[in-house]
Amino acid sequence: MEKDSIKKNSDVILSYAFLSVIIVPIVIYIFSILFDYLGISTLIISILYNLGFLFLMLLLLKYSSSTAKILIIVSFIILFFMLVFTKLIFYANGDYIKSNMEYMLRFAYPYFCVAICIKDFNILFSIIKSASRILGVLSILIGILAVTGIAAESGYSYMSVGYQMLIGTIFISFTALESGRKVDIILALVNLILIFIGGTRGALICIIVFLILYLLINIKRQSVKLISLIFLGINILILTYLTMIINLNKIVLMLTHFGLDSKIITKLLNGDFADDSYRGIIYSNMLKSITNSPLFGHGLFGDRVENKSLLIFNDRELYAHNIFLEILVQFGIIVGSLICLILLVLCIKSLLSRKYYVQNIFSILISLSIIKLLFSNSYLVEPYFYMLVGLLVAYELSLLAKKTNKEILR
Repeated sequence: MEKDSIKKNSDVILSYAFLSVIIVPIVIYIFSILFDYLGISTLIISILYNLGFLFLMLLLLKYSSSTAKILIIVSFIILFFMLVFTKLIFYANGDYIKSNMEYMLRFAYPYFCVAICIKDFNILFSIIKSASRILGVLSILIGILAVTGIAAESGYSYMSVGYQMLIGTIFISFTALESGRKVDIILALVNLILIFIGGTRGALICIIVFLILYLLINIKRQSVKLISLIFLGINILILTYLTMIINLNKIVLMLTHFGLDSKIITKLLNGDFADDSYRGIIYSNMLKSITNSPLFGHGLFGDRVENKSLLIFNDRELYAHNIFLEILVQFGIIVGSLICLILLVLCIKSLLSRKYYVQNIFSILISLSIIKLLFSNSYLVEPYFYMLVGLLVAYELSLLAKKTNKEILR
């Protein structure tokens, strides 16, 4: 009895640790915008983050299972040696490894660490629902900083702001769909409107995919079916109203009058909402790169080296803008295809779980990582991809424990 109580307490602590790596970076992001806008040094933010990182690692060291500890150490060693090996073999990749290595290990890798330590998905599900309102409010704060132009004046791009807003928007939308409470629905709708005004197309696509996944997963749960359909209908009506019934020029003029801006509405007005922003050129170059080195690939960050000749964005680091192309370019057709296949199988398996809370957790993470990575960012520096991989491994371990009747997670 006492042992079960200790286990439950550790599961709760690990779930809160999981949640902390979602909430804390968003809070830091908000303060970073404000500090930069006010001309205040962000050194204190960096110090606090490092202290928090150290505390998190100590927490995982104390409460995680022995299996999780081993996997964390082994995965870190593998990742580190992959970077070193790539730098030695693919010399041209060295600069990109050097510029991204710290972010990978200090900011993205901790997401994998907390995720792989999760043992009880039901507890995690409950804690996620309880904290979604906090994430929804934080997302609204970021949206206000975006539409008022403060984020842009502080040097933060539409893409950066949009995807930060996406995190809270998906979590609060999920809670609104689950609870049907007015406060949750209002928070979700405010987030959606702010993303539409101050976010990016990619964030909207991720939200739409999440809503579709949610409906497919929960369609048999009659208690939430009606709420889901109503919520989705309201979203569609609002976006339709803003884009078709109201004159978009008037919206832009109104926003401009208040010093606001909207990238999405501007693209709608210019008729280039569906513009691929040079992705077609990048994808063609990536396919060419795969054929140039089909067996061994170009190593980690090799897509950046291959895209360097395009000069689309001057000296800006140009990644593949598609997770599957990026993996194939870096690892070659054989190994790359195997990695992509394993990733897809594990994702589909998690979405087909018999436990609805497992399905919903993974629908959120897949929308925040895989869907986003189909057209933006790089999996090597995407924190939520690391979190997804860690949680997929944790889920497989839990299934293995049940099949073998062994307590491999203890």
